Formats: sequence, structure tokens, C-alpha cells
Amino acid sequence: MENKFSIIVPVYNAEKYILECLESIANQENANFEVILINDGSTDNSKIICEKFCQKDKRFKLINQDNLGVSKTRNRALQLVTGKYIIFVDADDILKKNALKEIFEHATNKQLVCYGYTKMYKNKNENVLLIDSTDDFNKIEREIVLENSIGGYLWNKMFLTSIIKKNNIQFKEDINYCEDLLFVAEYLSSISKVIYINKSLYYYRMRKNSLTYNFFNSNEGSILKAYSLLIEWYKDKKEFYWNLQLKYLVFYNKLKNVIKNKNDIDINIINNEKNILKNNKLNIKTRIKYKIIKEFNFIYLILKRIKDKNEKMFE
Repeated sequence: MENKFSIIVPVYNAEKYILECLESIANQENANFEVILINDGSTDNSKIICEKFCQKDKRFKLINQDNLGVSKTRNRALQLVTGKYIIFVDADDILKKNALKEIFEHATNKQLVCYGYTKMYKNKNENVLLIDSTDDFNKIEREIVLENSIGGYLWNKMFLTSIIKKNNIQFKEDINYCEDLLFVAEYLSSISKVIYINKSLYYYRMRKNSLTYNFFNSNEGSILKAYSLLIEWYKDKKEFYWNLQLKYLVFYNKLKNVIKNKNDIDINIINNEKNILKNNKLNIKTRIKYKIIKEFNFIYLILKRIKDKNEKMFE
């Protein structure tokens, strides 16, 4: 029987959580799927746990490789998929019961299905359901690229394999922050039929050692390169164009004191700051955030560290 879903799970040093992740997928009801596990050079027991799981459930396939990074890992997985639909699951997260069934029920005549999720902390769960269900492409694109509701994440979306292969959509292997948003934005440029389901179908584990959490420990210029690409892609869509430039300025002012390679900075955007701030299409919240970060960056960093310390995240 042909697989409806190909589920891609990159694995790197996830021994604490990978078994729970795999079980959440295996226990999906009435779902036809394959799971492609790419072990990206883990140095803990992740490989052994995955091997044992694959032995007892033949729907799960394990590929081992040297540590190449998440973008190369996902690109390799994309070459191996056989299902009609693709979803991504992080190795430390959990797919909610009946998630695949819910997604499939909304997949007819849709090229992208987005859904809500739940942030998991040590001592609480927090649902992220900020907008109503909709199939309005413009609204969903805006919520993915500009807002913090749907976001540019991979794990709260279902993609069509045929669209990815036809348009040769891949992850940018020289970018390690916002590479998922770039992938989703490129995918959006090739489709027109989308839907957002106002249901939480995914548990996202809030971890102290995640790439998102360690924002300042990642390749500092990577996010600037990512937003430079987005700005170029959206130059004909003025609301996006101006707001993405403002977001660029926000990230630049967060990172300007730690960026090692000045070639990562788009000096044309920095020099155009006054014209950007004059534009009447700018999001008021982003404008305020920009002003706070630029004028009071030191205070912002202190408050962020206090907030992070108070949030009881997983190790």
C-alpha cells in the first residue's frame, strides 16, 4: 500500500526524548505512513534506541551519517521519501494522538495544511492557537512570514511531496537559523491552496539547549543572511518587503555586538533605516520592539535572561 505520509525525524543526541517521540508516531490511529530517521552523528544512545525501534516496527527506517547539520540531514531525507504528504517531527517532540488523521481530513485539494501546537514546559503546557481556522492564503502567508502565530516552523505543517520535488525546494545548507522559514516561504511561492486548523496537534518541547533558545550561541550572521533572502523574495509585495526590513533591523540590533563576520551584514538595509521607519505599512508591535532593542539593548538582554531563567524548560 502506498504511504500517505512520509514523516522526517532528524536525530541528534536526543536519547532522553526520542523513544517518546517515536512511540507518539507509531501509535497514530488509522494512519498509513513511513518514518525516515536520520541519525546525524549522535554521540549518545540515540542510534541504539532508534535501531531497536526500527527492528520492531518496519515502518521506521534509520539512516546513519556523520554529523552534517540539520539542513543537510533534512535534504537527504527529502531524497528518500515515498509518501504523498510530508511532515517533519523534531526528535524531542511529540505528535498528538490522531494528529495524522486530523491532518489528512483537511488535506483534500490543499497544498499546505498548518495547525496549532502546544509548548511543553517542565511544569505547564501552553497551547498556541492565535487565529481562527481559515483557508485565506494571504492571511496564512502573513501569519507564517511576519507574525508569531503559525510561524515559519516545519513541525506544524504538512507539505505535498510533489510540490517539493517539482520545484526542487531544499534547505539552504549554509544557513542554520531560520532555514525552516526560508524553506516554507519558498514552498509558499509555488502554491495557492492552504488551510490553517485551529487545533493543537503537536507538542513542542521547550528546551534550554535548543537552537532557538541559544539564539546568541548560533551562527550570529545566519539569521541576517536568511532575512536578506526573504527581503529579496518579497520585494514586489510591499507590506512584506518593508516589515521584513524592519525585522532585519531588529535582529541586527540584537546581534550587532557579537557578529564576527561583518560580511554577513547587509549594509544597504542598515543605511536605509530612516526610510524604512517612515513607511506606513510597518507593524506597530515590531516598530516598538525595534525602538526598545535599539535604545535599551542592554536592558532588553537582562530582561530576556530573567525570563528564560524563570521558565522551567527541559534540559
